Amino acid sequence: MNKKPGHPNQLRAVAEAQLAHAPKPKPKPKPKPKPRPAEELLHELQVYQIELEMQNEQLRQAQNALEESRDRYVDLYELAPVCYLTLNDTGMISEINLTGSVLLKMERNKLLRRRFDSFVTPEFRDRWHHLFMDILQQSGANCELAMRNGAGERFYAYLNCIRSTKEGAAPVVRITLSDITRLHHAEESQREWQTFVEHATWGMTVGSLEDRTIKLANPAYALMHGYTVEELRNFVADAMYAPESRANLQHHVECVRKDGHHTFECVRLRKDGSTFPAVVDISIIDGVGGKTTIMASVRDITWSKHTEQQLRNLTAHFQTVREEEKASIAREIHDDLGGTLTALKMEAYWLAEELSASRDNEPLLKHVELMSQLTDNAVNVTRRVITGLRPTILDDLGLLAALEWQAGQFRKLTGIQCRVNSIEDKVNLDKQRSIALFRIFQEALTNVAKHSGASRVAIEFRCGDEEVMLSVCDNGCGLPDEHTVAPTSYGVRGMCERIEQLGGKIRFDSPLGGGFCVTVTLPLLENITREDKA
Repeated sequence: MNKKPGHPNQLRAVAEAQLAHAPKPKPKPKPKPKPRPAEELLHELQVYQIELEMQNEQLRQAQNALEESRDRYVDLYELAPVCYLTLNDTGMISEINLTGSVLLKMERNKLLRRRFDSFVTPEFRDRWHHLFMDILQQSGANCELAMRNGAGERFYAYLNCIRSTKEGAAPVVRITLSDITRLHHAEESQREWQTFVEHATWGMTVGSLEDRTIKLANPAYALMHGYTVEELRNFVADAMYAPESRANLQHHVECVRKDGHHTFECVRLRKDGSTFPAVVDISIIDGVGGKTTIMASVRDITWSKHTEQQLRNLTAHFQTVREEEKASIAREIHDDLGGTLTALKMEAYWLAEELSASRDNEPLLKHVELMSQLTDNAVNVTRRVITGLRPTILDDLGLLAALEWQAGQFRKLTGIQCRVNSIEDKVNLDKQRSIALFRIFQEALTNVAKHSGASRVAIEFRCGDEEVMLSVCDNGCGLPDEHTVAPTSYGVRGMCERIEQLGGKIRFDSPLGGGFCVTVTLPLLENITREDKA
């Protein structure tokens, strides 16, 4: 049995050998072509022409598609918003788009075959060299670098790098490079701001004005209220206010909505139930989308309040000492100088009686009479000084009598009508409150004489079981619209300090009918004692 060849080449060789030995068929004579009509040939030519035009149209469409593809390439590569570049295995730029040329501020032909690390700042070159070697060995990596362009300007860039390889060629590194200078500065500012907020000694929060919830809080705020930062997330801020301060919260919210910023004092509540005085400053930082985001800062003013109270106590002590010194000086003037002047007047009167017996003493008698007049003047001056230092009527007959006496003196000096209206009372004020109200009354009358241009002053004085009220109203020019009494005015500040020391209230306003009013309300000593005991 003959073995058939099994390999395809052997089979091909056998087939070709058989074909070579086979008899060749005789070629048949070709028939002569029959003549074709001209109309048929013309129709065939027109068909060929249409086919050629269709082929030309297809070629034009293909050419347009190529041009569009080229334009897309230019738009996507050359005019991309980021820099595209390719580095060879030695770190030299082999390709770069137009955006990269603009970013590095150099012509493209000058960038090609230039080392990329020449644009990297010295402090970042080691990082880039290690990263470049890792990319050549691995697939790719990302990094941030500080760079300098051809003009020497520093900028920050984000690099997205990937290795590309072709058979028989060295690997290359393809890079997209984005300018992140603004982002870097923003992140740096954010880090600085975060460090500032975290190390601030006063509390700071960010939250919503609508639901009053806290979104973020710094450690100082949490420590101030006895919570942790985690506990304060989504915490309702109203719970941080003591009950006596919650009644005014809605008013503060409306002020923030109206002005975008509001500062106020309040009493804060800690987690353990204790309280402390604070100043809260709220500002709107975002009001988009119907939601209002606010930032609030809280400062514990316990020490300030303590210092303020110490200053009030010291001021009260100085005023008490000053009033006592005035009273002491008034007594000394009354007892010593007043007695001396009275004795001089009596001696002058006796001397005048003795000299009047003889006509020869008339020149001397005139000098004695002049001496007597000077003594009278000195006595009057002494009385005015004593009254200015401390009216004896205030100590002898009480505050109401002193007010009526001072009103009479004011009327005589200025010609302005001044009347005291008082309800009969049997409460005897302590010396401290009597002096304070009397000095405030004197200051109010001084302001009327200097600034009001009034023709009439009405004084109301009431002393009840729990409080005493003094009101001084004139019919003068009053205050202009939207004008308030300046707290830096020494007279006003003195009145306010006297009232604050005694736990009272003072109000300055202009009535509807015109003029200006000063109204003082003081709690009585017995009432304060009862409140302290309660």
